[in-house]
Amino acid sequence: MSAATAGASDSTPLAAALWAREVLPALDFIAEDEAGPLAAQLVSTILTATAAHLGGAGVIEAQRRSCAEGLEAAQAAVRDLIRHRSEATRTGAYAALVAAAEMSGTGPGSGLET
Repeated sequence: MSAATAGASDSTPLAAALWAREVLPALDFIAEDEAGPLAAQLVSTILTATAAHLGGAGVIEAQRRSCAEGLEAAQAAVRDLIRHRSEATRTGAYAALVAAAEMSGTGPGSGLET
Protein backbone atom coordinates (compact mmCIF):
# COMPACT_ATOMS: atom_id res chain seq x y z
CA MET A 1 0.00 0.00 0.00
CA SER A 2 1.35 3.41 -0.91
CA ALA A 3 1.78 6.18 1.62
CA ALA A 4 -1.11 8.05 0.00
CA THR A 5 -3.54 5.16 0.34
CA ALA A 6 -2.30 4.38 3.85
CA GLY A 7 -3.10 7.94 4.87
CA ALA A 8 -6.50 7.83 3.23
CA SER A 9 -7.39 4.56 4.93
CA ASP A 10 -6.68 6.17 8.32
CA SER A 11 -9.29 8.85 7.62
CA THR A 12 -13.06 8.98 7.60
CA PRO A 13 -15.14 7.26 4.92
CA LEU A 14 -15.99 10.68 3.47
CA ALA A 15 -12.33 11.71 3.22
CA ALA A 16 -11.34 8.40 1.62
CA ALA A 17 -14.22 8.63 -0.86
CA LEU A 18 -13.41 12.23 -1.79
CA TRP A 19 -9.75 11.28 -2.26
CA ALA A 20 -10.70 8.34 -4.50
CA ARG A 21 -13.00 10.52 -6.58
CA GLU A 22 -10.19 13.05 -7.03
CA VAL A 23 -7.92 10.27 -8.31
CA LEU A 24 -10.60 8.78 -10.59
CA PRO A 25 -9.93 11.05 -13.63
CA ALA A 26 -6.29 9.92 -13.65
CA LEU A 27 -7.45 6.40 -14.52
CA ASP A 28 -8.17 7.68 -18.04
CA PHE A 29 -4.51 8.54 -18.53
CA ILE A 30 -2.56 5.67 -17.01
CA ALA A 31 -1.61 2.37 -18.60
CA GLU A 32 -4.23 -0.38 -18.54
CA ASP A 33 -1.89 -2.66 -16.58
CA GLU A 34 -1.73 -0.01 -13.84
CA ALA A 35 -5.42 0.95 -13.84
CA GLY A 36 -6.66 -2.36 -12.45
CA PRO A 37 -4.35 -2.47 -9.43
CA LEU A 38 -4.98 1.22 -8.71
CA ALA A 39 -8.75 0.73 -8.83
CA ALA A 40 -8.44 -2.26 -6.50
CA GLN A 41 -6.34 -0.17 -4.13
CA LEU A 42 -8.88 2.69 -4.21
CA VAL A 43 -11.77 0.36 -3.38
CA SER A 44 -9.73 -1.30 -0.63
CA THR A 45 -8.87 2.09 0.85
CA ILE A 46 -12.52 3.15 0.92
CA LEU A 47 -13.60 -0.14 2.49
CA THR A 48 -10.80 0.03 5.08
CA ALA A 49 -11.67 3.59 6.08
CA THR A 50 -15.36 2.70 6.35
CA ALA A 51 -14.74 -0.44 8.38
CA ALA A 52 -12.29 1.32 10.70
CA HIS A 53 -14.69 4.19 11.27
CA LEU A 54 -17.73 2.02 11.94
CA GLY A 55 -15.95 -0.65 13.94
CA GLY A 56 -13.67 1.57 15.98
CA ALA A 57 -13.59 1.12 19.71
CA GLY A 58 -15.58 3.75 21.51
CA VAL A 59 -17.73 4.71 18.54
CA ILE A 60 -21.18 5.39 19.88
CA GLU A 61 -24.39 4.86 17.95
CA ALA A 62 -24.92 8.60 17.41
CA GLN A 63 -21.51 8.85 15.73
CA ARG A 64 -22.35 5.92 13.48
CA ARG A 65 -25.56 7.59 12.37
CA SER A 66 -23.75 10.87 11.77
CA CYS A 67 -21.41 9.31 9.22
CA ALA A 68 -24.23 8.70 6.71
CA GLU A 69 -22.80 11.33 4.36
CA GLY A 70 -19.44 9.57 4.38
CA LEU A 71 -21.01 6.20 3.70
CA GLU A 72 -23.01 7.60 0.79
CA ALA A 73 -19.85 9.18 -0.65
CA ALA A 74 -17.99 5.88 -0.23
CA GLN A 75 -20.73 4.00 -2.06
CA ALA A 76 -20.74 6.59 -4.86
CA ALA A 77 -16.96 6.41 -5.27
CA VAL A 78 -17.00 2.61 -5.48
CA ARG A 79 -19.91 2.79 -7.92
CA ASP A 80 -17.92 5.21 -10.11
CA LEU A 81 -14.98 2.81 -10.13
CA ILE A 82 -17.04 -0.22 -11.15
CA ARG A 83 -18.69 1.82 -13.92
CA HIS A 84 -15.46 3.29 -15.27
CA ARG A 85 -14.91 3.13 -19.03
CA SER A 86 -11.66 1.18 -18.62
CA GLU A 87 -12.11 -2.58 -18.43
CA ALA A 88 -8.96 -2.88 -16.33
CA THR A 89 -10.31 -0.34 -13.84
CA ARG A 90 -13.63 -2.17 -13.58
CA THR A 91 -11.85 -5.50 -13.18
CA GLY A 92 -9.62 -4.16 -10.42
CA ALA A 93 -12.55 -2.61 -8.58
CA TYR A 94 -14.58 -5.81 -8.77
CA ALA A 95 -11.57 -7.87 -7.64
CA ALA A 96 -11.27 -5.76 -4.49
CA LEU A 97 -14.99 -6.10 -3.79
CA VAL A 98 -14.85 -9.88 -4.25
CA ALA A 99 -11.82 -10.11 -1.96
CA ALA A 100 -13.59 -8.06 0.71
CA ALA A 101 -16.71 -10.20 0.42
CA GLU A 102 -14.68 -13.39 0.71
CA MET A 103 -12.88 -12.09 3.81
CA SER A 104 -16.19 -11.14 5.41
CA GLY A 105 -17.68 -14.56 4.73
CA THR A 106 -20.22 -13.32 2.19
CA GLY A 107 -18.34 -14.09 -1.02
CA PRO A 108 -18.48 -17.00 -3.45
CA GLY A 109 -18.46 -20.31 -1.64
CA SER A 110 -19.90 -18.88 1.58
CA GLY A 111 -23.32 -20.33 0.94
CA LEU A 112 -24.84 -16.84 0.91
CA GLU A 113 -24.80 -16.24 -2.83
CA THR A 114 -28.10 -16.24 -4.70
